[in-house]
Amino acid sequence: MVTIQTLKFAHCLLFFSYLSMSACSNDNPEDVIELQAVSSVQAMDKSNQANAADIYVNFETNDSDLVAEYRVYVSPAGSTDDRSTDDWFDLSASYYTSSTVAGFFLSASQTDANGDEIEEYIDYQIVVLSVTSEETGYARRLSEPSENFILTQQPEVTTFVASLGANDALAMDDSGNLYASNFGNWSSTGGSGNQILKIAQDGSVSSYAIQLNGPLDLMYHSSGSLYVVDDNNGTRGHILKIEPEGDNDQIASINGWPGGLAEDDNGNVYVSNYSSATLHRITPDRMVELVSSDARLRGCVGIVYADDFLYLANYNDGKILRSDLSGNVTELTQLEVVPNFGLGYMDKLGDYLYTTGIGSNVIYKISITTGASEIFAGTGAKSTLDGVADYAAFSNPNGIVTDETNNTMYILDYGKPSIRKIELKQ
Repeated sequence: MVTIQTLKFAHCLLFFSYLSMSACSNDNPEDVIELQAVSSVQAMDKSNQANAADIYVNFETNDSDLVAEYRVYVSPAGSTDDRSTDDWFDLSASYYTSSTVAGFFLSASQTDANGDEIEEYIDYQIVVLSVTSEETGYARRLSEPSENFILTQQPEVTTFVASLGANDALAMDDSGNLYASNFGNWSSTGGSGNQILKIAQDGSVSSYAIQLNGPLDLMYHSSGSLYVVDDNNGTRGHILKIEPEGDNDQIASINGWPGGLAEDDNGNVYVSNYSSATLHRITPDRMVELVSSDARLRGCVGIVYADDFLYLANYNDGKILRSDLSGNVTELTQLEVVPNFGLGYMDKLGDYLYTTGIGSNVIYKISITTGASEIFAGTGAKSTLDGVADYAAFSNPNGIVTDETNNTMYILDYGKPSIRKIELKQ
């Protein structure tokens, strides 16, 4: 039999139960944690795996002391608004990568927000969900989406020879063997180095020429000989011809500080000059001719021949100059470099020039036709870090030689002497 006293007792139990539940519920505005969303979300393509592991994500954290995890989702561009914060939170772990800090690569197995594999050449955006611990009822806040990004196959930098006894210029013969000059350290008026090394395509290193005096640029000549700038003493430098058998022959002596070498279609050799505002030509019969005397030529080292023009890279001021074979000089472009520690050597691949930023620790790419320039590889940090071109790092890159057949280039680091290989993707 239900009495009035029983009903009153039951009513009291319900009332106290309600009070207890209200005290623990996040429906009470005083108990809800207000999170700030992360900001400045960035997605960067830093690998060539063709999946989510290519994606490096960074962002600015807010209320990090309250956050238990950051969940990073990849969504086809323009579709991030199709889900509520709760919808994102309810997606299973295969849809996101979790981290407690900013700055990390995504998991290779992560899918996009639709459950599809993440692929190259598709527009994506990133969103980041900040999530608190379970004790707080999983308070959460979704970021604004990142800028659109696309995964691509990028040029990739690897270390071909990790440690090398040479630090200046590179050349390549018809068989793909590399040659590296060792200028060494500054000693009196020249370099302390005395040899040229030969590096086979399997990476094995051997001595090719010795008893030199601070050798600088190298050039593999169409005759099958190796040309080298040697024995600069501040007032003149020698141009040597080294035969495959090892015979060493001086073919010219040029006043100033001759730096770089280039060959035209007729076997003539052109010589840039660091300390003299001149450009010289050495004919096949060893006649030395002055091609040009122009104040802008002072400081030039790297030199390339292409289609009846010469292109010169200025070590001091970062200018790329163009000269016809009669010596008329014009400026192609101006690169942003470290003054007086600007550009090293230069080579050509396709319709572009590539030159080393020895002080800025990057490789520059310049259109031969328009002069438009960009940083092709390197973050600017002085280091030896392999990876895709805009993630890799160089240590005072100096020598450079390109391999048109294999769409590849090699870089000789001066700061930490090693040979880096850059494979350009088709």
